[in-house]
Amino acid sequence: MSTKSASRVPSFIQQAVDQSAAERFKRPAPAVPDTRARDNFLAVLIAVVVVALAAISAFVWTHARKADVVEVPKLSSTVAGPYQVEAQKYTIIATLSVQTNADDTGWVKENQKGLDIVLKQLLADNVNAGTIKSPGGLQNLQDALTKGTNAAFGAQRVQAVLLTDFSTQSRQ
Repeated sequence: MSTKSASRVPSFIQQAVDQSAAERFKRPAPAVPDTRARDNFLAVLIAVVVVALAAISAFVWTHARKADVVEVPKLSSTVAGPYQVEAQKYTIIATLSVQTNADDTGWVKENQKGLDIVLKQLLADNVNAGTIKSPGGLQNLQDALTKGTNAAFGAQRVQAVLLTDFSTQSRQ
């Protein structure tokens, strides 16, 4: 009996031993990660990206609108002529429009007589019936009149001299 009683362990101790052994060999429960910190970081990251895209879009939109706005200088046109230029083979009658900045309108009125003399001389020097009728001839004549007028007055007040009406007549 002594062997039996010596080998016999009280049941409450046996349960405690079994329970501690089970706990020792039990796999630990997987740790549940704390996802709140990761979720907060993700929310902040998304908010930063949205704000950055909105700022870039606003910047591009405002600069694109500024690029569309082009300041056009206000021009004033003064009619000059008609001028009659006679050469050996032809006669040309031309009416011109002198374009200046709106601020220079007074200058044109003050120098009207000088402009008439200069424009008539420039027409006589630069015009012939063949060049006016050739491709680009009219534009070349207008450019020559503009440059010549500015050179004669020593200022860049004349923006353009345009032929508004002209006729040529052959003398043959």
